[in-house]
Amino acid sequence: VCVCVCIRPSPQHYITDCVCIGWVGYGMLLVAVANGTCSVLCSKLANRLGPVPIVLTAALVNGGLLAFLIIWEKRPMLLLVFLFSAMWGFVDAIWNTPLNTLFGVMFSKDQEFANFRLGQSVGFCISFAYGDVLDMKTKLWIMVAVLAISTIFYLLAEVKRHREQASKNKAM
Repeated sequence: VCVCVCIRPSPQHYITDCVCIGWVGYGMLLVAVANGTCSVLCSKLANRLGPVPIVLTAALVNGGLLAFLIIWEKRPMLLLVFLFSAMWGFVDAIWNTPLNTLFGVMFSKDQEFANFRLGQSVGFCISFAYGDVLDMKTKLWIMVAVLAISTIFYLLAEVKRHREQASKNKAM
């Protein structure tokens, strides 16, 4: 859902309306650079801190970005648009790295990865389907709900993984 909003309506709604259409490519480029940079940094931090603090930080930053977009009255502020683009790229990378790691640790078969990708694709399809029907504030509230639900389920998956790991260690 976040990716679909970042790709489709967000540049149009925020970058074009706040600055001009010529800056959309630079904003999206900054998202990609921040995403790649943060993916590398996130993997190194996850080795030191573990994935849970990183994901919770991402959830808080993502929630803050969404709250900012909900209350923000668009004004021409190039620096703010670029700062937001960079933060969006960082948050997206933080979500992707630990989730893929968690799936790799918890599931050893290709079927689970296929189901994960199927779920992502269904989310993309639904987001693109309602993209032209709903206004931007409604889409942002949907993202807030998805963020809350996905954070809760991520934490539940981590708890399950830790319990399974603890029971394996006791058995040895």
